[in-house]
Amino acid sequence: MLRYKRDVSKSSYVGALLSDREGDGYYNRGIGIDGDFKFTQKDRLMFGLMGSSTQYPEAISTDYNQPTTEFKGGAYHLFYAHETRNYEIY
Repeated sequence: MLRYKRDVSKSSYVGALLSDREGDGYYNRGIGIDGDFKFTQKDRLMFGLMGSSTQYPEAISTDYNQPTTEFKGGAYHLFYAHETRNYEIY
């Protein structure tokens, strides 16, 4: 697993993720980016994007009813907030 994070300003960053695992007839790889940006004292945007690729050995695929070929997946999240003393909007 590798994680790299770079500050963009005092209260903001962008980062990258990488994971890789391999064995006999097996692999799982993941890659992603994320960030947290504070535009003002009241406005914030957070995000993340991730993708993965996996291949199981034939025995595992058969025993656990998993795909017999490579399969891929992905995920993302996006969050925006505006916060004041009297209210919050998400």
